[in-house]
Amino acid sequence: MRIIGLILLYFSCIFHFLLSALVFGIGAVGLLTSASNLKMRMLPWIQGENQLVWLVVLGLAGMISAALAALGKLRILLVLWSLIALVAMVYGYFIAPYTFTGAAEAKGAAWLSFGALGAFFGALMGIASPRARRA
Repeated sequence: MRIIGLILLYFSCIFHFLLSALVFGIGAVGLLTSASNLKMRMLPWIQGENQLVWLVVLGLAGMISAALAALGKLRILLVLWSLIALVAMVYGYFIAPYTFTGAAEAKGAAWLSFGALGAFFGALMGIASPRARRA
């Protein structure tokens, strides 16, 4: 059971580091190119002028929390980040008035959300397992 907990913990770290790097990259490229037409309708609470700045800040926060958790420090931050990411995905894709362009996009959003759910459980295993705390 300990090995499964560690595998899930490191899956969570990798998943959220990559997700956060993507979010950071979208925001950074948008800021560097002065993109004013970026609309991420799956994130309804951060629309407008500051959307790109929010993406950069959230991306940095996610990468830092994943890196710290992988190093065995402040794993509670990864749990909080994982919960925020999971809620954002489920709300943004499936509860908010977001419209998918096709079945492939809906399937991709479902798989991404399913991965976020697994990563959330992995982050929880990181603080629940005594062995994971020592690692």
